Amino acid sequence: METLFTALDSGATVLTASRHLARHLADAYDRDRATRAGCWPGAHVLPYAAWLERTWEEGLDAGAWEGEGPPMLLSATQETALWEGVVEESEAGGALLQLPAAARRAREAWGLLAAWRCRLEAHQTLLDADAEALLRWGVALRRRLARYGWLDSATLPDRLIAAFHDGRLKAPAHVVLAGFDEFDPQQEALQEALRAAGTGIEVWRPQAGPGAAVRLDRPDTAHELEAAARWVRGLLEGGAAGPIGLVVPDLAHNRAAVERVLERILRPGAGLPGAAGGHRPYHLSLGVPLAEVPVVRAALQVLALARGAVPLEEAGALLRSPFLAGHPVEAYARARLDARLRRRGVTTVSIALLRGLAMRTGEGWGPCPRLAAGLARLEARADPAPRRAAPADWARLWARRLAALGWPGGRGLDSAEYQAVEAFRDLLSTFAGLGEVTGALSAERALTHIAQLAHERVFQPAEEAPAPVRVMGLLEAAGLRFTHLWITGLHDEAWPAAPDPNPFLPVTLQRRLGMPHADAARELAYAARVTDRLLASAPRVVVSHAQRDADRELRPSPLIASLPEAAPGSLPASPVVGYARRLRDAAPEPERRIDEQAPPPADAEAVAGGSALFRDQAACPFRAFARHRLAARALEQPAPGLDPRERGTLVHRVLEEVWAGLGSQAALCAEDPAALRDRVTGVVDGVLASFAARARSGLGKRFLDLERRRLVQLLLEWLALEAQRPPFIVEAQERARRVEFGGLEVNLRPDRLDRLPDGRRVVIDYKTGEARPAAWLDERPDDPQLLLYGAALQGDAHTAPAAALVFASLKPGRLGFAGFAEEEGLLPGVGPPKGLPGAAAGDPADDWAAWLADRRRVLVRLAGAFRSGDAAVDPKRPGETCRYCELPALCRVLENEAGGAGGKDGR
Repeated sequence: METLFTALDSGATVLTASRHLARHLADAYDRDRATRAGCWPGAHVLPYAAWLERTWEEGLDAGAWEGEGPPMLLSATQETALWEGVVEESEAGGALLQLPAAARRAREAWGLLAAWRCRLEAHQTLLDADAEALLRWGVALRRRLARYGWLDSATLPDRLIAAFHDGRLKAPAHVVLAGFDEFDPQQEALQEALRAAGTGIEVWRPQAGPGAAVRLDRPDTAHELEAAARWVRGLLEGGAAGPIGLVVPDLAHNRAAVERVLERILRPGAGLPGAAGGHRPYHLSLGVPLAEVPVVRAALQVLALARGAVPLEEAGALLRSPFLAGHPVEAYARARLDARLRRRGVTTVSIALLRGLAMRTGEGWGPCPRLAAGLARLEARADPAPRRAAPADWARLWARRLAALGWPGGRGLDSAEYQAVEAFRDLLSTFAGLGEVTGALSAERALTHIAQLAHERVFQPAEEAPAPVRVMGLLEAAGLRFTHLWITGLHDEAWPAAPDPNPFLPVTLQRRLGMPHADAARELAYAARVTDRLLASAPRVVVSHAQRDADRELRPSPLIASLPEAAPGSLPASPVVGYARRLRDAAPEPERRIDEQAPPPADAEAVAGGSALFRDQAACPFRAFARHRLAARALEQPAPGLDPRERGTLVHRVLEEVWAGLGSQAALCAEDPAALRDRVTGVVDGVLASFAARARSGLGKRFLDLERRRLVQLLLEWLALEAQRPPFIVEAQERARRVEFGGLEVNLRPDRLDRLPDGRRVVIDYKTGEARPAAWLDERPDDPQLLLYGAALQGDAHTAPAAALVFASLKPGRLGFAGFAEEEGLLPGVGPPKGLPGAAAGDPADDWAAWLADRRRVLVRLAGAFRSGDAAVDPKRPGETCRYCELPALCRVLENEAGGAGGKDGR
């Protein structure tokens, strides 16, 4: 690299194939020269595309374009917007589903034609429909460029070539090209023009020293990345000098997985609460989309909220964001507000709804006055109606809207957050400059455009200090030198890459001209050059590949298949020890105590839950403790339309009103079928209207019509089944009753209580889901609400006992009764439970009473266990019980290796 530094000392300009290489060479030059006495000139190192733009600007300053009226050079953002406008306004644009993506590929195709100095209209016989569309777009683009005096990046090199030939531009004395594996015809023509103007040009490639490369395979990509990370840690622990390279093909796709494994192995414990960020020993060359940086994501969410209603998830993220004013003092109240929104069942949230809730108080939650004030200011600046404005006007309005909510917050920003805020403000300035290209934009189009720009802009915080480990993609490693290098992902399906010709250019033409990604032979030759360069980039190189990807078997790329396999144990590797294990090994022997006993409820402690408390205690004592004493609940996840619980509520309410009007089975049987349909239809209409009016979003007329037909049909089928029962009178619906079991008082509210002619009762619970009364028979009964009410009636000398406890199963296609009765014939398909505790030959009533008494014993035992503080993590049916439980993070049942064995022995 010394020859390159010497050239820089003499004033040479170094042009690189990538921004990453330009930064690397400039930093390396400064570090090297800093070790010497005196001062040194700044390094003239910049990417090739940036040098083209700078040369154009220098020509403007020197008056090189005065005679022709210099056009305005479009920025990359302006050029993208121009292409999108051209494509959108074309006849073909209306049929495109992904217009921005199509415009991007069309712009790439236009750049390829310019780089290979090809005019598409000269190849009419090869053109298909896509190529003809590109040709029409190109004609429209040229007209627009000429009309407004603009210059695009595809044409810029040709303008510079002509200026160097004419002597209007002063050519640099010495140019060094670094990191290029090949040159396109346009670049070669520019080099010839520079040489003709007296420029000395040389191509620099890092000197390849003697090295040794070995090959390694691992079962899958996860094991491969872990092996590479352990190798890196082993080198660092052994004191290896940097830079250590880790090359990951398609780093953009694999970035999250790579970062997770590096954090886990190189920085264990860094992600724990309260742990300082610290200096990372690795640097990822690829940043993340600016829109994904939390502080910028919050800004985009604020702008979307000001535009109109946003999805519930977006509103919740804003409420929890630390980048809005007042968050430190209102964080808890705002989190509770998020939970309230979810309980309301809304799927979209407006400023008005959010501000109204932020001003209210209720049980367990308080107001958010600073948030409400900010939302009021934001509402004052919100869109009264769709309108059009120039991008610069939108940018100014957005800045005021962000200020209304105090973005980016009152707390101090760290370095990366500060840089992200500045990057977003720079993006707003860039957007403001699009007016010459886009003209006035509607509010929706402007917001879509700034969000798209934020997703396309890559954000990479500046390094505070050089990291010893450099993580990059295959192409970014061009021109770099390492002390150690590991290249992952070189299996036969990924390397060489499969051809990917541009869809807007004829494939035959691309192959004939040798354009990139046009055919397999070119990809193979290109991959071979890159592989040879990478294998010579370090004295010690490891290349690896996965053996399988899901059910597909992978083999080594043919370009590395001849390399020797790494001998077992020959590579440095740090043992994989989890952070929890490290802490445990470093600590003294801990005291072990299994504490499954919570303090009993105090006399003043209010315990709510009703029959759900018994259900949870039977399913898992810890669940009952967490839900009914700690009030632990998962956040609800509303969805458009009706969820199963809401559908069940509708059925309950319709049945309640229908039976309130009928009153008895005799009245049902006497009702004319047409009159019964009218009755049911009227009740359904009223219930649906009331339901839709209660702050529930997403219930359109079409949806309500479908739900209306469903309910009417379901209820008529069910009433036909009820008409087949022996006579009964509906005695009560939703009647509350306070009862006591084992010292625990609970409120019960059965859906319906029917009275038979002999005075006995039938207790009914409507069930739109699965009904499993057989689960009442063991010591930990499921869904015990009917058992509770039946046992309560049996123990009350002042009321008639229950003769049947049944679920009314209202599942479409499976209507019927499910439960147990004192005797056969009381309800269709319902009889006594098998194996009653009473004498088999005795009175059935005695058997039934004995069974209810036995069930009361079970319920009293469950109540006693809860009152005593039993909080054991003891799921009734491990796996099934835990599958839909919302508390695994609290009970940590999944952390137990024997958790699948179940019960207390498996904890």
